[in-house]
Amino acid sequence: MFAYGTLNPNFFAYPTLPFYINFLAIGPYYIIGKLFGTINTTYDIQSLIFLSMGTAKTMQPGLFLLIRSISAFFGIGCILLTYAIANRLYKDRSIGIYSALAVACCPTIILLSKTITPDIFATFFVLVTLYFSISILEEGKPWQYIISGLFLGFTGSCKYNAVLIGIVIPAAHFLRTGVSGWKDLNLYKAVACSVLGFLFTTPYAYIEKNIFLFQLQSEAIHYSTEHPGMEGNTFSWYISYLWENLNFLFPFAILQIFIGLYRKNKETILLSAFVILYLGFVSTFTVRNDRTILPIIPNLLLLSFLFFRTAFQWIQSRSTKFSSASKWISLLPLGFILPLVISSVTIDMNLYSPKARNEARVWIEAEIPKNSKIALENYSPFVDPTSYKVSAFGNLSENTFDWYIKNEFDFLVLSTASFERYYKNPSKYPDKIKRYDEIFKSFTLIKNFSDKKEEIRIYQNKK
Repeated sequence: MFAYGTLNPNFFAYPTLPFYINFLAIGPYYIIGKLFGTINTTYDIQSLIFLSMGTAKTMQPGLFLLIRSISAFFGIGCILLTYAIANRLYKDRSIGIYSALAVACCPTIILLSKTITPDIFATFFVLVTLYFSISILEEGKPWQYIISGLFLGFTGSCKYNAVLIGIVIPAAHFLRTGVSGWKDLNLYKAVACSVLGFLFTTPYAYIEKNIFLFQLQSEAIHYSTEHPGMEGNTFSWYISYLWENLNFLFPFAILQIFIGLYRKNKETILLSAFVILYLGFVSTFTVRNDRTILPIIPNLLLLSFLFFRTAFQWIQSRSTKFSSASKWISLLPLGFILPLVISSVTIDMNLYSPKARNEARVWIEAEIPKNSKIALENYSPFVDPTSYKVSAFGNLSENTFDWYIKNEFDFLVLSTASFERYYKNPSKYPDKIKRYDEIFKSFTLIKNFSDKKEEIRIYQNKK
């Protein structure tokens, strides 16, 4: 988009606000490059070199780090917004501090704040929409509906399914006004502003509406059908994932939802509405992953620390001894944040350990003769297409071993991150497993590289 000077992405599987944010971020990089003579025209802003999914090469690592830094900036914004929401909703500074600290230490949030994906952007705008919805709950001024609606549109312009945060606007409205609130025009102003906010930040959804609707439908079909390694048992997978990442804070949040609904606590209802609606919606799809569940994690963490306050207040009302020890007991939530810290530190430490994919790349460049014909699949190491005759496939089971022999491939490069997903679901992918087995049997394994996440295997034609 920047290189060709167009705002039309010609791509709508994702909405476009993250594209425009990154587009603006490239501006200073371009200007500095012009000043120092490293960039002459916008065409010098280069795309990544992709051969297969999961691995790419950039010729401008500084630009790549800059755009990753934008994601990190929005991740930091999520921490600050979590504190602001808790402080405003509960009027309790300790809940804000604990909730923000938990968000800052949450493995999923940390991981997705390091990558160039729209998910952390969507989560940021989810929290902004929630923050202004609290204003509707407390005051209900017209400008608060307008701002909430605009940010709802921005949220949908980051990730389509995140627009479900819109439930908090009518929830806040009716919690304040009661059933008669449907007559209030402010509610409909919020709806109109959400549409305007979306179209302002994803304008080509209207201009290129046929392409937009086709790609939107294609993405919905994708999530409704299959994605090997990310499919099936969706609801139970999300529950397990949230337990694994949030530890005891997840069941505490669920308990607070039930307690809040039973007591008709407005703050809990407002936070819970999005969690319940969103989790229920994404669980109807076949495909599931960590990025999809990210937007509700800050809400769950807010709810979990509200549970601590609810529990402390309940115990305090029944025990005089509690008051004298309350200062020490108030530090108890820190113990439940500690597992998140350990998980996040472990993940970060693993970033510095040797990577199978990179070790394989170096070995291929050193040991495999130039101009060899190489077939590789998704998540394989990057193989320089200027030095080798490279053919990339989604997975090597797309063809039979006879086909690779007939087409005179010298080497096949495979990754467990690609082929193991089929072996985990043998009843659904028997043909692919059969073809992989034939490849393993018919070609000679000459080298393999392993790390904690995957194994790279390099096979040679026996000819």
